[in-house]
Amino acid sequence: MLARLLAPEFFGVVSMANVAITTIGIIREIGFGAAFIQKSFESKNHERIAANSMFFISFLLNSALFGLCFFLSPVVASFFRSQQLEIVFKVLIVSFLLNIFQVVPTMILQKNMEFGKLSVSEIVQGISLGLIGIILAVMNFGIWSLVFAQIISQLLYCIMVMRLSNWRPRIEFDFGIAKEMYSYGKFIWAFTALSVLGGALDRIIIGRFWGAANVGYYGMAFQLCHLPTSYISSLINQVTFPVFSKIKADKLRLKKALITTLSNVALVTMPMCFGLVAIADNFILTVYGSKWEPAIPLVKVLAFFGLTLSLSSVTGPVFKAIGKPNILLYTSVLHHTLMIILLYIFRGLGVVGICYAVLIPLVISSIIAFGLIVRYLQFSILEVLRPIIKSASSAIAMFVVVKYFKLYLLNENLFIPGVFLFVLVVIGILGYLLSSLLLNRSQLMDFRFAIYNVIVSKGSS
Repeated sequence: MLARLLAPEFFGVVSMANVAITTIGIIREIGFGAAFIQKSFESKNHERIAANSMFFISFLLNSALFGLCFFLSPVVASFFRSQQLEIVFKVLIVSFLLNIFQVVPTMILQKNMEFGKLSVSEIVQGISLGLIGIILAVMNFGIWSLVFAQIISQLLYCIMVMRLSNWRPRIEFDFGIAKEMYSYGKFIWAFTALSVLGGALDRIIIGRFWGAANVGYYGMAFQLCHLPTSYISSLINQVTFPVFSKIKADKLRLKKALITTLSNVALVTMPMCFGLVAIADNFILTVYGSKWEPAIPLVKVLAFFGLTLSLSSVTGPVFKAIGKPNILLYTSVLHHTLMIILLYIFRGLGVVGICYAVLIPLVISSIIAFGLIVRYLQFSILEVLRPIIKSASSAIAMFVVVKYFKLYLLNENLFIPGVFLFVLVVIGILGYLLSSLLLNRSQLMDFRFAIYNVIVSKGSS
């Protein structure tokens, strides 16, 4: 709805502001959150002191970054050649102040595996972001619909996680605990910093050389392909990291948990990727409107980025849980080195070239990460590939069925665009379920059992 109500340029300007904020803000946590989750504290008292020490560091860093960004706003606007960006950037940096109060309670909920409470907070944030944005857009707030919706939804998330975690900041700081957490978290921070910089580089280049509208097209395509899988990736990291940390000494249980997780992720993300590629043109034109047509070829490439990211997301929690976060850093260095090289090589292809430059390094680094997992946990390669191949086979069968119906059995001119899209989606779902029952029945049944257990547990640990 927002895509239909607002111009692509508005999304581009907000995206550039968020890229600048994210890039400048890479130092604000310095890996304390991951260290807090991984560490086994001697007592609740030590855990409380560690949480407040993390809050103190977060307060100092976020406050300093807020002031720095305020004075850098003209520089940011000048770099992206957008006068409107300066005031938008100055308003959105309020997120630094809000981040002070959301980091610690979020980490506490993750460490305690209270995922139901965390999910409620995220749902409130997501719904409020959409509703506030749509209401303000209808009231002709223009670009400020996106800006105010983002800030208010983040504020609501802060309130929710603080209330549900029962955490309140205290004036406590222990240098020894902080130093110990930093010694572990520095690798996570370096990995996160590289990931943030690498994730921002594509938009920085597009914004600098091709303008806000192209950032909008790219951002919309990236969000469409990345958003579902990013929620899956985020959920995997939230759930599996504390779980893997608890069973890290039992290699057999850890291997089984990893394979189960990978199997479930592949079962969900494979049809999302291949289905989106099959109906990308119908989906963009029907849902977003004809003004977003330049995003169609970008979606067809970035869909595989989202798929690869989801599958590879299961490796990070393993490396962190077994105390080898440095591996994440090394693979990230390789990933981003390759990406910088490819950004230069593919620059002549325009925004589509940027998509390929983002996708290829992720595929290579993911293969290496899985290879290291196989080595450290003494897997056979077939154990890792089996759930991926099975889900891919079902998804490819679904893709063929959808394309066949679309090209040969259904006359698009006889349908309203929305109805035609709905029919294609239904055919895709039925095709995937049928192909999974024929090619991947055991994996489908295991997934169904896992979903049933989640529902019965109501999100509790």
